[in-house]
Amino acid sequence: MASVAEEFPVYALDAIPIVTSFPSIGEAIDNHNYAMASNYATDIIDEIKKNLLFIVLEHRAYAFHKMNKYQEAIRDAHEMVSIAPSSTKSYLLLGKLYSALGQQKNAIDIYKTALSQNNVTKYDMSDSIDSIWTQQLVQEMNKAVQQNKKRIDPVSKLPKELLYTIFTCLDQKSKATCWNVSKKWRYNISRAPSAWSTLSIDDTDRHTIHRLVTHLPDIATYVRHLILDTLFPDVCLEYLESMNNGDFNNIKSLKVTGNGSHGMRLAMFESFTTTVLPRIGHSLTQLELDLFSIDTNALRAMNLSDILASAPHLTRLVYSTSESLSTAIGDFSALANVEDHHPLIDLELNAIYATRKETELLLKKCSQLRCLKLSIYQDNIADLLESYCPHLQILFYNYNLAAQSIIPDDEYIQFKKAICAVKSTDLTCGLKVLDVNWSAMNREDYEKEFNTSHYVPPLILNNQETLKVINITNCPKMPNLRNQPLHMPNLKSLKITTREKNNKLQQLLLQSIPFFPNLHTLQVTDKQYFIPLVRALMTLQRPLKNLALTLTKSDNDENGQGNSLLIRLFQQYVALQSSSSQTTILESISIQDWSDNLSDEVLNVLSDIKTIHSISIYTRSPKISIEALTNLFKKLSSEKVTLLEIGGLSNANDNDIIRWVDILKKHLTYIHLYELDHLTAYGTIMIMDKAKHLKKLNVNNCPLVRDATDSKRIANMKGIDATIYYSM
Repeated sequence: MASVAEEFPVYALDAIPIVTSFPSIGEAIDNHNYAMASNYATDIIDEIKKNLLFIVLEHRAYAFHKMNKYQEAIRDAHEMVSIAPSSTKSYLLLGKLYSALGQQKNAIDIYKTALSQNNVTKYDMSDSIDSIWTQQLVQEMNKAVQQNKKRIDPVSKLPKELLYTIFTCLDQKSKATCWNVSKKWRYNISRAPSAWSTLSIDDTDRHTIHRLVTHLPDIATYVRHLILDTLFPDVCLEYLESMNNGDFNNIKSLKVTGNGSHGMRLAMFESFTTTVLPRIGHSLTQLELDLFSIDTNALRAMNLSDILASAPHLTRLVYSTSESLSTAIGDFSALANVEDHHPLIDLELNAIYATRKETELLLKKCSQLRCLKLSIYQDNIADLLESYCPHLQILFYNYNLAAQSIIPDDEYIQFKKAICAVKSTDLTCGLKVLDVNWSAMNREDYEKEFNTSHYVPPLILNNQETLKVINITNCPKMPNLRNQPLHMPNLKSLKITTREKNNKLQQLLLQSIPFFPNLHTLQVTDKQYFIPLVRALMTLQRPLKNLALTLTKSDNDENGQGNSLLIRLFQQYVALQSSSSQTTILESISIQDWSDNLSDEVLNVLSDIKTIHSISIYTRSPKISIEALTNLFKKLSSEKVTLLEIGGLSNANDNDIIRWVDILKKHLTYIHLYELDHLTAYGTIMIMDKAKHLKKLNVNNCPLVRDATDSKRIANMKGIDATIYYSM
């Protein structure tokens, strides 16, 4: 640690008070005063701990400094000061760190505090160690003073366009701080439109919230997107009054989170729809309201009919409540004098229960809808959608209960933006995205559900030409369907999970795979017969881009036909990957094995597919060897494998998993490990050490990783988003 001494003073253990205390302990014991002896010993132990902690903190602060982690280094230096407030050395270190950050005023204050200490002001100007440290304090303070005099005010020198760009990049706390630097700074930041385009009010920093409130008359006109996420009623009231006063005259979107709605009182809810919303309604196009668990009277005050009447230009509405839709719907007869068709094109409605009656009232008024998300429905509303929403392109049904969508979030957002941006006259009629989910219900509800599931097949049959994405989760029993295959020329992604074998809708979709010429993503994740599916995939004569399969034991597979079919499918993919006519390549493969169909032979063929970037394998099959998996990852290591999921594998231990990660470490950014009997917390730490580019780690239901304290601490130090838990 000699390098530490070169930049920062290294604190040495002060043994004098410790050594001089030992005779006191001995004397107390000789006098049979054991209580005093124990007190002396305790004092010595505390002194040793403080001395050693001081040394460790100083060395860690130096390490943080060399890593450019100045805030962490400053925290350690402050702790050093708290341990030894009379130590010149700790102040010198802290001052140097502030100077390195360019915070000369802070450094000067630290040096002045150190020089004002009694043990420093009375120092002897001899060549003692304390004298040397004191001289360094004076020298460093003089340097900081000189540097502080050389400061250049950027507001005076930089062009306004560049200055406004810099202000825009600051967080809200920093913007509020800039406001109080000087009149010139206040003038410029108050006139930087892009700096205040988005304003988010939360409770992380109460001081900043109140400082921003005082600036509202100056900045509100620039705000386009406002987020109210505070539990404090006084703050909510300030912003509502500011909106009512016309300060937010250009606002485009408003989001009131669960915190924000709980921070509002009944009178505020009433004024929101009667005075505030009409005041900003001329410019407001997007509104998100999280009204879960609020008072019923407050909910009625913010009902849907009043919102639509008060915001005539609204194009997107997200409305969430823990009450039934009948409580929140309001009186739509009040909209008789409003334009017949509200321009709303994107609606997300999350109510605890909804029926056909109130839904029809809403859809009649919102006939321009293109994107619709509904939750907790059992009534058949397919005919209502056909009658009242001719432009509907995206339908999510029971979306809040659904598993993760087959479309990545960023891709879905871009897809929805493109749909919403198209002119009505240029829209192609027909659904493009259908996402339906049934939650697990008791038997009585299940029987009701059977009667309401009939509408799904017509939605698919009537939109064959336009559907691009189908995601059906927990599909219940279906009525008898036609035997003719579906022809869906634009279908790209298909995911279906069912509760029962031989589900009619699932069979129809899987039998129709040869007639989906643009299909590139397929997820069939239930325990089902997969042999007909593999055969259908082979008839495509082209690889899919993303493939997820669940392999289960079949009464019809006594001769291991499933294993040989998988080998033939992957051999076909290997042969096709070199064809210049292929426009798709297999990039993601997920295999959930509940059978004996996954074998070393299957993995050996799979390893020859050189385009895989994401691989997920779950198996407890005795046919799978560690050597076969190692060989698979070695062959794929030349590719850019970014995602690795491993589950089951009762014979895999720490060393095996660490070795696999080491093989693929070059590009790995996401690792998911689950139900691995021999993975330990030490193994997770070594995995994070090997995967240098890792961004996210999920470890769940591994019995030897129940205490993940150290793993999470290491993940935090490395900046890895780690989720580690055991719930089995």
